[in-house]
Amino acid sequence: MEKKSRKNAGYKETSPTINPEKEHQQAHYSNLNRREFMSGVGRVTGAALTAGVVGSSTLITSHSNATETSPELAQPTKNEKSFVDGEKRRKVSFKIRKNAALDERNRGVIDHETNGDEDEYPNRIGNFSKTLPHDSVTGEVDPDAYNALLHALNSAKFDDFENIPAGGRGSLINPMGGFAYNLEGPDNAAIKINPPPTLASPEFAAQLAELYWMACLRDVPFSEFSSHPLALAAQTDLSKFSGYTGPSDQGVIGPQDLFRTSYRGVRTGPMVSQFLYLPFSFDGIAIDPMIDAPAQEDFVTDFATWVDVQNGNGPRGIPTDGTKVYPRTVRDLGKVAGSDTINSVYFRAMQIFGFLGPTDAANPYKNAARQIPFATFGLGHLVELIGKVHKGERHAWWQKWNVHRFLRPEAAGGRVHRIKTDGADYPVHDDLIMRSSVLDHIHDKFGSYLLPQMFRNGAPSHPSFVAGHAISAGACVTLMKAWYDENAEWPFDPVEATPDGQVLIPYVSETLTVGGELNKLAHNLSFGRDMSGVHWRADNIEGIRQGEELAIRILREEKVTYAENFDGFTLTKFDGETIII
Repeated sequence: MEKKSRKNAGYKETSPTINPEKEHQQAHYSNLNRREFMSGVGRVTGAALTAGVVGSSTLITSHSNATETSPELAQPTKNEKSFVDGEKRRKVSFKIRKNAALDERNRGVIDHETNGDEDEYPNRIGNFSKTLPHDSVTGEVDPDAYNALLHALNSAKFDDFENIPAGGRGSLINPMGGFAYNLEGPDNAAIKINPPPTLASPEFAAQLAELYWMACLRDVPFSEFSSHPLALAAQTDLSKFSGYTGPSDQGVIGPQDLFRTSYRGVRTGPMVSQFLYLPFSFDGIAIDPMIDAPAQEDFVTDFATWVDVQNGNGPRGIPTDGTKVYPRTVRDLGKVAGSDTINSVYFRAMQIFGFLGPTDAANPYKNAARQIPFATFGLGHLVELIGKVHKGERHAWWQKWNVHRFLRPEAAGGRVHRIKTDGADYPVHDDLIMRSSVLDHIHDKFGSYLLPQMFRNGAPSHPSFVAGHAISAGACVTLMKAWYDENAEWPFDPVEATPDGQVLIPYVSETLTVGGELNKLAHNLSFGRDMSGVHWRADNIEGIRQGEELAIRILREEKVTYAENFDGFTLTKFDGETIII
């Protein structure tokens, strides 16, 4: 259903003067000093100590009626707006910037709800702790080291992060990244998302089972998911999980559902997006989309190595086997999603379409005879927008470090291994521990119950939720869906890779659309991280939604800056709702 453009908000010209330094001090993260922190004064938990920035479901309360939607930004009147008069431009430019800032401020303060595990388990078995010291027998984090991490997040001081005890050679990846402020779009803390599942929940067990099945199926071609015995076993097994949230047909998971999402077009056609099969050029250099084939090796499959990796040790990277392939397996998509540079794949997709892509009907230049777009509504504009939403990583880093500190899947595999081998009293749901067949498959192949990793040293050393790849995917694909006609039929001959990945062959079974292949690209670059063992389904679903909201709010700010007659960007969100921005 189409959502109509919202009316002007009519904000007043006057507002309190903001002193950024004073505001920063007033928004600081806790009144507890170091001595109080270390002595436990106040009997508060580690998560509660960091209220205000480090989220706790028990402490962060609503101080306003914050909402994720607001009226359309107030625009300068026609009398005010001049595109050639220098003095008027100066005033209008100021007003546009001020209204954008007021709009964000007037949304209020967001309640960031956590899953509560950091409060629930004093031994932090539900939270991220990589590169900190871990017990060699249990694999659990040293509590003083974890408290030092919380203290640094509470103080936001560079030196406090430098003083966090290290378990090995590895370093924490940018724990201060979420503290940065943005001069455009929403603040890092200004988008609300749903928390990840709890350690004891059926949803957690289902998502971990899905990751184990991905590991089992890493080298089975996607084209064989309808017939391969392991793929059929995965479909049957995951259909039994009460907490499974992926796509299905009335609870029954089929080959077009396995490891996919319900986003429009993602269950249609090959698993791999057509964008990843097309050649492209970079600065006139022709580039073939074949990738360096990842070697069929898996890592972190014995407990001693697992503990060493949790401490921050181990060689990096995904080894290759010296051949080239078109992506056609779980392992290949894991390699694709482990080789990009934030938003590089979306520049690549944009270059494939360039000026020739099916333009959205709202583009004011679509039927122009004497003008073509560039700096506005053209390729230069889209390049700038895709580059701009790299700030999504700041949003992801805010959620990762300052709110959730959610454990990586490899850490969860360590909990499962200890339950199965040592009888550890960890509350992972019986849907996985007692009722699923996947752990037997894993143990038969690898000799442990750990989650096999594609990267030699497992996951990156920053928390899991939300996924940086997902927020970039959500933001960049949202921009491209606004730019191009997402309902148009895919303009090139559809293809898929042969099982050996050496040749592309025609795909003729179903009609593919531009929007569907863009959604599939977002899926490939986010769920590809799951396929390598380093992220969860929840990391992607919420990360993509957060990136989408970021892009929508940036487009909304931009709309008032154009001189062209423009009715608004139209796009279909990942949840299926069509909106006009």
